[in-house]
Amino acid sequence: MSKGWPMVALGEVASPIARPECPVPGKTYRQIGVRLWGEGAYEREPLDGGATKYSVLWRVEAGDIVVNKIWARNGSVAVVSKDLAGCFGSNEFPTFASDRKRLDPRWFHWLTKTAGFWQQCDEKSQGTSGKNRIRPERFLEIVLPLPPLDEQRRIVAKIETLAGKIDEATRLRLLAAEETDALMNAVAAKMIADARDGEDFRIEEIAEVRGGIQKSPLRAPGNNPVRYLTVAHVHRNRIDLDNPRYFEVRPEEQDRWCLKAGDVLIIEGNGSAEQIGRTALFKGEINPCVHQNHVIRIRPDRQRIESEFLKAWVGSRESM
Repeated sequence: MSKGWPMVALGEVASPIARPECPVPGKTYRQIGVRLWGEGAYEREPLDGGATKYSVLWRVEAGDIVVNKIWARNGSVAVVSKDLAGCFGSNEFPTFASDRKRLDPRWFHWLTKTAGFWQQCDEKSQGTSGKNRIRPERFLEIVLPLPPLDEQRRIVAKIETLAGKIDEATRLRLLAAEETDALMNAVAAKMIADARDGEDFRIEEIAEVRGGIQKSPLRAPGNNPVRYLTVAHVHRNRIDLDNPRYFEVRPEEQDRWCLKAGDVLIIEGNGSAEQIGRTALFKGEINPCVHQNHVIRIRPDRQRIESEFLKAWVGSRESM
């Protein structure tokens, strides 16, 4: 970045904004969540006004800066997109409005993805309230580069054009990978069919089969966030590590739910016929890691069957 750009405290170009609403029983409220490491905001499960412990909820609008006080130290800061306008958060999600004459929200959006920004969030969170929550006034002390507004927009346009090209290249790579996977599965099916001359087993005789964790408000990330795999993460023959998601999983639950290298994952549904049966081998890419309920975990008895063979068999037509 240019050394000529001034460095300013966020409080000079943004200020707290509050749109309180007392929750009404029977009324449904869209909830906002904020992912870690600058991955943006998302819409959580809807909430009935009679099911919340909070006496006040706070509405967000497009362009707002929203912060998860507990996880700001891990980059849980986002700019609210248009499709999330009108969502609500608790008082754990302080909200700020930028001075649009000095700070473009898209410029700030890209800053939230940088390691330097995360480090400042971590520093400003330390030593507060016993749980390292960031206080709003401390968040506004974060320093950021502030080029002229036209320069912010010019740079953002270049970044987003490049991001679009990367997304297209990724799409083409995934398409090629899917075609390769289909060929591999066809070859595996033929080889397994040709080799079938031994004893048949039911899968539960040679492996432990278990479903995953169902999403619920109790699993919203809190003090013990553990990354989990969704249907979108489990592709044919590979695990997608992008777009991380987190469940609250207490330490005493982790032995029951965490994946181990060698586990075979298979999609059981989620409303899409083409996804059913999609299979991948978990190689310990993430630790700790759990999986959602639409993904089945098969943990083989390694004394009787190898993970790679089990995965190839489960993913072949011979197992259908």
